[in-house]
Amino acid sequence: MGLWEKFKNFFVREQKGVVEPLPYLWKRGKPQPADYAKFYEYYKTHPLVKSSVDSLAGMVAGVGFYTTVDNLDDQAQVKAKNLVDEFNRQNNLDELLLETVKDMLITGNCFWEKIFDGKRLVRVKRLPTTKIKVVRDRFGYITKYVQQTTLDYIEFKPDEITHFKWNDIDLSGYGVGIVEPISTFLEFDKKNMENMVEVVYKTAYPIPIFTFKTKTDLENFINILKQRQPGDPILTVGEISPTIIQVDSRIRFGEFIESVERKLFEGMRAPLLSWLRNATEASAKVMLECVDRDVKAMQRYIKRKIEGEIWKPLLEGYGLKDVHVKLNWGFPKSGLEDLRIKDLVDLAKADVGILSRNQVIKILQMMGIPIPES
Repeated sequence: MGLWEKFKNFFVREQKGVVEPLPYLWKRGKPQPADYAKFYEYYKTHPLVKSSVDSLAGMVAGVGFYTTVDNLDDQAQVKAKNLVDEFNRQNNLDELLLETVKDMLITGNCFWEKIFDGKRLVRVKRLPTTKIKVVRDRFGYITKYVQQTTLDYIEFKPDEITHFKWNDIDLSGYGVGIVEPISTFLEFDKKNMENMVEVVYKTAYPIPIFTFKTKTDLENFINILKQRQPGDPILTVGEISPTIIQVDSRIRFGEFIESVERKLFEGMRAPLLSWLRNATEASAKVMLECVDRDVKAMQRYIKRKIEGEIWKPLLEGYGLKDVHVKLNWGFPKSGLEDLRIKDLVDLAKADVGILSRNQVIKILQMMGIPIPES
């Protein structure tokens, strides 16, 4: 070993911790840890799942976003903002982010393909989550992504994919959404509804048992049933004694079913009306604050991903390497939000005369105060 190697080894330590102990087993992609297709089926068929996902996704991305830069007097920053705004418009980023959040809530993952024209990023495309697999080395670094369908096997370089990964538990390489933890209870709820339908049906149409005195009476009755059309009365001759088996429709497992429902609502953590209907104003406020923290956490994560993995390479393709465009959730502030009515009155005083009476009324109307036209 030379002097340089000894010097380097003294100061530079190689990483030792292993994240993927058997990476050679996953050359065609590490298997997804759960049945994502089943989770999407829950979204399409279970009202609670769909309502919860749609409600949370609306709170995260449905509020929209706008872009800002630090200095609008800097031509490079203005150019960067215009490039980003045009890219967002062409890719319909508002809607794309909303659908992305739904994927993240349902499965914990969403994959975007970044499409380049030479070195310039020109488009992003959302890929089906159920078809994408992650390939990593033993230290957990992504070496490629794989999309495998019935007819195709496609490999992507790490910089060709943006992986939105929410709740990567134990560094598995995949996220965990809000559906997986309650999937067992969803199956129970589904089975419970099937059983309830059967109970209602059997209550409305109880099962009769017929007792016949002779075998001939039984054979005649069978022949009558075979010839009977739906809706026809049953007329026969002989001694037939029917006994009705009445199903007891009273539910004796109400507390257990209620417990399952509570676990479903707790797992989804969405501000649904059915969740808040029995809450007091104080408890509802606490619930909404908890949800709001989760929403803001996901917004921060998405903001960093978009700024760092989408807009940054977009701008670098135009030679703007040191310019940062920020994503801001919600709507741009007009400045009226911070105005007080007293401020407007002071500006309209005779000795100042900056605003006229009509101008003050117009601003108050813009602030949402219902002042009728004079």
